[in-house]
Amino acid sequence: LDTTTEGRYTLRARMVEILRAADMQDNVDIIFCTDPDILLGSTESSLVYIMALELEKQLPNIHVSTVNVEREPEAVEKYKRTSASEITASHVIVTSGTEFRTFQMQSFFTVSSDSGEIVGYNGEQRMCEAILSLTARDLPLACFTIGNGETGYLYDLIRVSGFEVVGIDLETEDIPEECALLIINGPTSDFSSGRLSDVDYNSPLTKIDRFLDGYGTVFY
Repeated sequence: LDTTTEGRYTLRARMVEILRAADMQDNVDIIFCTDPDILLGSTESSLVYIMALELEKQLPNIHVSTVNVEREPEAVEKYKRTSASEITASHVIVTSGTEFRTFQMQSFFTVSSDSGEIVGYNGEQRMCEAILSLTARDLPLACFTIGNGETGYLYDLIRVSGFEVVGIDLETEDIPEECALLIINGPTSDFSSGRLSDVDYNSPLTKIDRFLDGYGTVFY
């Protein structure tokens, strides 16, 4: 990763494409809770800060600012969920209209559960999810099947690609009419599994067949 002043950070084109495709109509403010020189003085915070600045350059609805919460704690009072909430210099606030999300700087990184050390950077995905959750209107619906040993590691990828994501158990639930994408992600047991007949109108396999007959898309 090039962290020089001239080329410290380059956004992945896919992130910008996703946000442009979302057709954001509202402004999004990304607020860092300390001064720029402090942000740029740390490898971790500089990655997140410069990512936000690059987004601001490429997307007219996004605006980046900083506030020193130690000198001006009142500036972030409205972003506290409760009177006991605390916003520190390590927080990042993403807000649009009356909605907001607050993140610790560490939230933009993958941290080892064993050592507690940072082992990866997922800042673009986390920021994209935050912006989409605040601004998206009528996102297409992606349904993950659950209850048959499926894995959930694609949830974040699908969500950051611009979908609303829900889990459904086809043994007990129907596929929603508004579902655009049905994802069957590595089940370890058969859908019928002896509970319902495969030819039963309400069996999971029949529900999938009906979904396909209606030109739904299944990812398996």
